[in-house]
Amino acid sequence: TCDALGVPCDSTVMNLWVSMAKCKLADKHVAGDSISISQHNHTGAEQNTHANMGVNISILEEDGVEKDIAVHRGANNFTSFISYGPARSASTLQFNIVCVCFFLHMKVHKPTLANSTKCYYQSKTNYNYPSLDLPQVMKTHNVKHLSDFGAKSGTGIFITARTKEQGQKMADNLTESGRIVGLIQDLETLSEIKVDGFLDMYADFFDLPSHYLPMLHEHYILWEKLRICCGRQMSKYWRYELNASTWTEALDPHPHPFCGSLDIDAVEKAFMNTTIFKMIEGSNNGGMERILRPSLKDDALDGGYCSRYNKAVRTKGKLAKKAFV
Repeated sequence: TCDALGVPCDSTVMNLWVSMAKCKLADKHVAGDSISISQHNHTGAEQNTHANMGVNISILEEDGVEKDIAVHRGANNFTSFISYGPARSASTLQFNIVCVCFFLHMKVHKPTLANSTKCYYQSKTNYNYPSLDLPQVMKTHNVKHLSDFGAKSGTGIFITARTKEQGQKMADNLTESGRIVGLIQDLETLSEIKVDGFLDMYADFFDLPSHYLPMLHEHYILWEKLRICCGRQMSKYWRYELNASTWTEALDPHPHPFCGSLDIDAVEKAFMNTTIFKMIEGSNNGGMERILRPSLKDDALDGGYCSRYNKAVRTKGKLAKKAFV
């Protein structure tokens, strides 16, 4: 039906349904904001960085030319999202951004549900999913969770990967199995357009008002510094600089380029003072609280957490993760 596609039932859409009788195949791809005609000639950058979800339906026209009609969807069509990719592919970054943007989307478009938004990491053994009636974002490295959770109606999948080629292959495999795939965030593209570039696209997909974008940039400039220079998943080079006994890599270590020069308490306090931090904290939403930390494994920030954690690494080395309170 038209409602299922998220588009108005005008003559164009009705003609689409007539044309679908001649459908040769159906596949799901990243798309935009309206009904359009497109071809399968996307560049690598477009494949990796396009920020909307949709359904491309290949039909055979009367003149024998096969065309893709893209029936586009926005975030309003989804009740849940999965952030899926291998470890060490900036998966925590994507998960955090998707969670925050989905929360803000709900605040704007479905405010009665915003404070029910849940964001969580699904371990290999925990299969206790929250009610799918509630808005939620799940992070997983386990493909089995896509079968358990991702096949549910109204679930979109964001991908992280180490290379553009790997990301596109993952997306192709998922779309061929009937999944709805959104933005592919790979490390190669991330190095090219940086976090700011991806923030623009996530904000676009989640249909956030323009005044939210500076708030997102402010929030993530500070969160990135905390992510790298504080907590259980800090940079291995900064951890080595704090305590050389923590180094376990085969490659030679080197000092971190900026962590040592930061006033980490000042960064932590500035992060806690951002509009988005206060908005989430003020919602009293227990399902979002860990998003406001350097990693899901860290304790809550209080203006001095990071300096205490760094001191624990400096004095206790590898034992800091277990001994730090």
